[in-house]
Amino acid sequence: MNSVSNLQKHKFSGLTHQDKIKIKELGRPIPQINIEIEGSKESGIEDPGVFRGLINFSADLDNVFREHLQTATIFKGTSKDIQNELLQCMLDVCREKIVSEINQANYLAVMAYETSDVSSKFQMAVVLRYMKGGTPVEKFWGFILPAKHDAASQLKKQTARGLCDGTLDLMKL
Repeated sequence: MNSVSNLQKHKFSGLTHQDKIKIKELGRPIPQINIEIEGSKESGIEDPGVFRGLINFSADLDNVFREHLQTATIFKGTSKDIQNELLQCMLDVCREKIVSEINQANYLAVMAYETSDVSSKFQMAVVLRYMKGGTPVEKFWGFILPAKHDAASQLKKQTARGLCDGTLDLMKL
């Protein structure tokens, strides 16, 4: 009788060397991909950023994709504009899911944390808290850029503007 372990060993031994390398690469720690979205060269070390790191990682695992990146003259998906557009599309999909969950929840709490970006510009990180299936859930919504630090009403307006596009039920606030 075959155990699961024996079946896995048998299937792994039947793989080509290249496929084994691909599977082992999947275990590469995510921190090696880096954490900045756009990357930087400020530290003197080339930092490709998360987006480019994921592109490179995918190319390491997929020969067809690697060849496309090396030979394509029109669309590689690596320009800053395309990166930003793809990231915005991903954010839109995430927000649609969050809005769907919030609209099914009974209550919504909005938390805004004061923070500054790398250029020391004041901004607010907005996090939404709600219940999903009896479990509290917190989701990052985005950043807002208030005009003033001290005006609570200004922060309220900016937060509501940042949340409201007609799809979110703000009556739960």
